[in-house]
Amino acid sequence: MAASGVFDWFVPLLETVGPTRIETDRERGPSCVYTVETRSKEAAVCYLSTVLPWAVVLRWNADLTFGGFGSLAASDADVARLCAIMSAAGFNVVGEFECSQVSPYANLQGGNLTYFELVFDEETHWA
Repeated sequence: MAASGVFDWFVPLLETVGPTRIETDRERGPSCVYTVETRSKEAAVCYLSTVLPWAVVLRWNADLTFGGFGSLAASDADVARLCAIMSAAGFNVVGEFECSQVSPYANLQGGNLTYFELVFDEETHWA
């Protein structure tokens, strides 16, 4: 489903926040991925799961360091707006707590996948 761009209809909604690029890679996992440039020139990477009605927004600082998980209460108004758009479309916007929990499913390296890897982005699991 991700490879077919099932959520590409969502791009115009994301573009109301800033320029948006489709980053979906069928080799990386079961989600559609979009990068939105915010007014602060940081990037917000939005993952829309095709497995569960979950979404997550990852913030990346201008220097390409990880800036944390987005939420409806984010201090960056653009990130909060992205979360609100996804929530209004019926996605449960999940954060660090849910994403960092370890699932019962093994990864190919001998450990277990986190729920972020399982639901959104794990190239070794889905390849």
